Amino acid sequence: MSTGLVPLTNGVNIPWTTPHVISGFLVSGWRGAVLNIVQILVSTAVYYPFFRTADKLAYDTEQENERLEQQQTNTQFAEQGIVEKG
Repeated sequence: MSTGLVPLTNGVNIPWTTPHVISGFLVSGWRGAVLNIVQILVSTAVYYPFFRTADKLAYDTEQENERLEQQQTNTQFAEQGIVEKG
């Protein structure tokens, strides 16, 4: 605001549940909405690597659990003398 990139807010009180881009538009006009879009893009860029890491860990855990479950099922079949086809 001090650089003139976005105008000063107009003093409108908006509910906290208003979506970001709309609230930026209501408070500071179209430049406020553009600033909100830029902020969302920067936040996405910052958090994306952490999301990918968490997703990969969860995927690896899921794959390991499925492998262990299959191994346990095969062991139970072997103990009962049942041969799995395929």
